[in-house]
Amino acid sequence: MKIRITHLDGKLPNLALMKLSAWHKAKGDEVHFTKSIQRELWETEYDLVYGSSIFSWSKPARDLFLANFPNAIIGGTGSGKTQTIEEITGSDFDEYDYSIYPHFKQSIGFSQRGCRLKCSFCVVPTKEGKIRDNSTISRIWRGEPYPKQIILLDNDFFGQPDWKKKTEEMLENDFEVSFNQGINVRLIHKEGAEQLAKLKYRDDQFKNKLEELAALTPTSADAGKQWLEKAAHQLEVNAAWEMIGCYD
Repeated sequence: MKIRITHLDGKLPNLALMKLSAWHKAKGDEVHFTKSIQRELWETEYDLVYGSSIFSWSKPARDLFLANFPNAIIGGTGSGKTQTIEEITGSDFDEYDYSIYPHFKQSIGFSQRGCRLKCSFCVVPTKEGKIRDNSTISRIWRGEPYPKQIILLDNDFFGQPDWKKKTEEMLENDFEVSFNQGINVRLIHKEGAEQLAKLKYRDDQFKNKLEELAALTPTSADAGKQWLEKAAHQLEVNAAWEMIGCYD
C-alpha cells in the first residue's frame, strides 16, 4: 500500500505521525511523509492519506488539505476529533519512526497520559482519561549516539504516582528535560518543587535553563500571579513578570 502522512501544523515532531509511519513500514507499506498540505505536481495516488493537526486555528490548512485529499483521515487535537492513534495501530504497538524528522536529534514522548483536572477548554480529560503511567524516561530516550535531551509532552507530570521515581531517573542518568506543556503551579507541592529545582530543566531547543510554570484558569491575572509567586518561592527562583494570560 502507498501511504501519505502529512504534518499539518506545529514545530515539534508529531509523535502520532511517527508511530503511524513506523506501523505502516512494519507492515511493508510504502510511506511518503510531507509537510505539504497540497498535492504536489506529478504526485502519485495513495491508498491511504493521513493528516495531523494540533491547533484549532489551523482550520484553513485543514480545509485546503481536504480539498486536495477528500478522503484523508485527519486526527489531532486541532481537528476536534477524539480518535487516538492507538485505535489505528493497536495499543500494543509502541515504535516511533524518527527518520521522518531527520534534523531532530532529541528524544520526545510521554511519561504519563491524562490529567487530574477537568478544565473546560482542554480536550485531554476526554481524549486521554484519568492520569496514568505511560513510560520511563530511559525508554523514551533513543539511546546512543543521541543526546540525553528529553522533550516530555506530559500534561500533568507531577500528578502521576511515580513522578519522584522519574525525576530521580532524570538526575541519576544526567538527562536534560523540557516539560513542553509546562508545570501546573496550582498543583506543585514542596517536594515536587525541590525535585524540579534540581533538574536540568531546559527550553525545547535545549539552549536555555528554564523555570517555566503554567498558571491554568486563574480567576484573574492577580490570582495567576499569586500562584506563580508561590511556586517561584518554593523553587527558590526569581520571577520577572511580563504578562500573564488567563483563560476564560
